[in-house]
Amino acid sequence: MTRFPATKTLGIKHSLLALAISVQMMAAAQAATPEQDSADADKKAAPTQLKDVKVTTQKRVQTVNKTAIALTALDADGLRNAGVTGVKDLATIAPGVQIHTIGVDSYVGVAVRGISNATYTPDGNPAVSTYVDGIYVDLPVGFSNVMYDLDRVEIARGPQGTLYGRNATGGNINIITAEPTHEFGGAADVSYGSFNDVLTHATVNLPVSDTFALRASATTHRSDGYFDTHGSTGRNYGAVDDIGGRLTALWTPTADFKWRMSVESFVSKGKPGASISTDANVKPTNGVGVYDQPNYGTEEPYNYIKSNAFRSRMDYSLSDAWTLSYLAGYQNLDAAYKWATTGEADNIPTYEQYSSYSSESQSHEINLAFDSDKLTNVFGLNYFVNDIANKGSAGIYRNIDLYYRGFADDGIVKRSSGIFDQATLSLTDALRITAGARYSRDYQSQATTESLYCGLASNPGVTLNQAMSAQANTGACGAVSPTPGASTSTSKVTWKGGVEYDLSADTMGYGSVTTGYKQGGVQPSAPAGFSKSYDPETVTSYELGLKSKLLDNSLNLRAAAFYSDYQDMQVFQYLVIDSSSRLVTTNAGASRIYGIELEGDWVPTTNDHVSGFLTWQHARFTEFDNARNSRTLETIASLAGNQLPNAPDWSMKLSYSHDVPLASGALLTPKLEAYWQSKSYTQAFNDSWYRIDAYSKTNLSLTYTDPSYRWTVAAYVDNLENNTIKNSDYSATGLVFSDFQPPRTYGMRVAYKF
Repeated sequence: MTRFPATKTLGIKHSLLALAISVQMMAAAQAATPEQDSADADKKAAPTQLKDVKVTTQKRVQTVNKTAIALTALDADGLRNAGVTGVKDLATIAPGVQIHTIGVDSYVGVAVRGISNATYTPDGNPAVSTYVDGIYVDLPVGFSNVMYDLDRVEIARGPQGTLYGRNATGGNINIITAEPTHEFGGAADVSYGSFNDVLTHATVNLPVSDTFALRASATTHRSDGYFDTHGSTGRNYGAVDDIGGRLTALWTPTADFKWRMSVESFVSKGKPGASISTDANVKPTNGVGVYDQPNYGTEEPYNYIKSNAFRSRMDYSLSDAWTLSYLAGYQNLDAAYKWATTGEADNIPTYEQYSSYSSESQSHEINLAFDSDKLTNVFGLNYFVNDIANKGSAGIYRNIDLYYRGFADDGIVKRSSGIFDQATLSLTDALRITAGARYSRDYQSQATTESLYCGLASNPGVTLNQAMSAQANTGACGAVSPTPGASTSTSKVTWKGGVEYDLSADTMGYGSVTTGYKQGGVQPSAPAGFSKSYDPETVTSYELGLKSKLLDNSLNLRAAAFYSDYQDMQVFQYLVIDSSSRLVTTNAGASRIYGIELEGDWVPTTNDHVSGFLTWQHARFTEFDNARNSRTLETIASLAGNQLPNAPDWSMKLSYSHDVPLASGALLTPKLEAYWQSKSYTQAFNDSWYRIDAYSKTNLSLTYTDPSYRWTVAAYVDNLENNTIKNSDYSATGLVFSDFQPPRTYGMRVAYKF
């Protein structure tokens, strides 16, 4: 059932704040410049042609249709029109992309073409790498709240091991924030929707001098949460309380030198998403609706994330052909979670968990690029390090009559370095070949850990806070149990070969062979029968593609066919063995992934815009022997033929909008966006417990744009069908705990720009 509760004081306060910002900006912008008036006039008279989105996925400036890889890119207007306000919204903007979450740990995972990562702990490594302004983001909570004031988002599908190195076996996501310009301007918007959801953004661009400009942006997000706990917790699970800001500077003292710097801060103090016990039919085991789940944990849940980041890029033109670039980044991240499961038949949480860690990472990369009529080349060196300190943990595991305390330790160290080169040579005006290679060396260590295990049967009323301060050799607790640390180093050469040919001025065909690898790791606490380390995973992908502009550039079509040989896939599981719980990663033998992707944009008239995609993929294990089912602890002789996690066979999207010109010069734009995918599974075991049924998801909006093209007012509804859609899960000892996407939501947005 959809809820649209009465506005509370918190929502009113932030709505008024955002509207006040809008009014102030409107007052400051009364004297529009001739350049702004001209830009608005140009937009009103926009022809039936699609504009080219410029990208830097291959570390040089190209357009999407001139980039010989499967690539989807949306600029600021495209992101706004697609309703992208967070990483989770990327799931339906590109073929072959799936987003999965573990809400209790604020984990956001990305799967591309069936290659994904389910490791929601800090020691894990992604299979799809994420970069913000060219800086690698290691932890899955480190980029989930940067999706505001953006220039564009680029999603590259297929391994990107040559230019990006490790942890890009599935592809990579480049998030590019907006750059300062030398014109005064800004924007603000506020939205209010179901569950008292209030989201605000504000941006101002300041030209300080002819050579220096600043851009400041901020965002706030408040929500009551869509998992109603009926007063059993102070705030609902899924409640949001976020605030963030970014200041970007651009300095161009000469025509040959450019330095862009940004500082960014973000704080989240909301509630975790609900982790709901579900049965073989993916229904809550207590018989209550997914979004009506009281929670009876012993402590008030919370979800705290604080991130401070600095990013820098210097570009120096050595000559007309040579450019030297230096990219540097730093991020400090603190995270803490406290939560309890819900949905159990007896309404007693199976698990209660507390964990806290901090991360300090830095990244450095040097690129030397050459660009001439016949040859383009990029040579690079990179270094990355992340120190992750464990600040302590605790848990109550009622299914095995145990509670524990994990003591603070030095945690995890990740280091990576690489050297690479990739060149494209024009053999004729129409024919080009590409070759590249990279050497990567990676290191990961886990410090010695100390844990204290206590019997729950002799202290059944223990609270999570009491578990957090448990002492050795007292009551039900034994002695501190140490686990020695371990480390591992891996190295790999990845490469790419490709050919591209211009069939005409507006049509390009290409073929490529690319490789990627995801580093291995250590797991000193793995139970008996499991290795204390796991191997890297690798993929070799073969791709044929076609990109074409047709009908006087009003139709843009892109197609790709791919075949991937996926070896030693890392499979992450939560296991309870011999009254001990462990997070374990194992290597599956092999899998094969192949499919076809079709993607298009069409502007048949000045008032109509149609876009969409269609994906078919066949992602199956060809070898996975003696797999351990974490729910039943049964050992399965072979999973060959099973569908890979997060890899539906079919997915498709259709979007259509129509501008209705009004007599006043304003526009009224209704828009429909429909998405559908076939059934998929969250784990390698293709049984009903882990199934995500085929589903559709329809979003509708109606936008009014005033005659000046500065104000917009929109009404929207998302998930029109009000479908209950499973997103991900984890399992242990006969139970499965599932995450779910939001139910139907609706609301309004008001935006102003100057």
